Amino acid sequence: PEEAGDYAIYASYGTYFTEEPVEVTALAVAIPDVETGGEELGFKPRVLLTQFTTTGCTYCPRMKIYLKEALVDSYVDKVVKVDCHNLVVNKRSDPAYVYLPKWNYTMPTVLFDNYVNVTNGNAGPTRDICETIDDLYDYKSGNAAGIAVGSAMADGQIVTKVVVKAAEEGDYRVGVMLLEDNIIAKSHQTQLGDGAADWMNTHNSCIRYMDAGADYSGHSLGHLERGAEADYVFVFNLQDIWRQGNTRAEQAGCSWSDCNEDKLHLAVFVTTIGKDERNNKLPYVSNVVDCPVDGTTPFQYLN
Repeated sequence: PEEAGDYAIYASYGTYFTEEPVEVTALAVAIPDVETGGEELGFKPRVLLTQFTTTGCTYCPRMKIYLKEALVDSYVDKVVKVDCHNLVVNKRSDPAYVYLPKWNYTMPTVLFDNYVNVTNGNAGPTRDICETIDDLYDYKSGNAAGIAVGSAMADGQIVTKVVVKAAEEGDYRVGVMLLEDNIIAKSHQTQLGDGAADWMNTHNSCIRYMDAGADYSGHSLGHLERGAEADYVFVFNLQDIWRQGNTRAEQAGCSWSDCNEDKLHLAVFVTTIGKDERNNKLPYVSNVVDCPVDGTTPFQYLN
């Protein structure tokens, strides 16, 4: 192929054609190296905090204030926060809109580790958000998976290799969110009165695309023994993502701005199976890292 992208190869002979094509992805850059090494398994855990919001939501600014108050000091280093603008309400166009139909939480909702969620009604005070972060962070300390990432971007394509190391035996999956910063759109702040602020109109870490399987829990890495590693390679074609994103956005009454490669970064997350207070098995995010689209992120440790 002369250009990077996805190709399908067919064969024909007389009136016969192959039923299924051979699918090939041509890369603009070589699969990057990943910094690993060492035997230590005490990886630093982080909580994946997904805020479901949109510019037309009248109650979302109050949740934004709670989160701004909560994510200070030590809490900043305990979470990776992303914004999911997957609904349009009050007919207000949202340039950060993303089509993720299996995430249809009532806004405003904050989802922690794809496991437990809170809303304005049941979270309310900033204290409850901090306590939820603390509980999940403490639960994962000592058993969070290690994540190392090597990512490269060229000619409108991002190639990302993820290496996962298990701190405890289990079944693991991995997913990646493509994020964009500095999307400007006025938030609906009528509920705040004098509390309205300009910072609410700048939207950061907005999900533009997610490659995490049909149920958003990630792609299977199989069963890993303690200390074992597995890797997965993701390829993002920005032109396709923006074209498809714009199509979905226009169907919802929105439109995307042009792709700003300087404002892109990634959230790489690993899921595994845990148990709730009733001993039911439930998937949750074992760990997550925020990393550049063109750079490396080695394993990060508690000490």
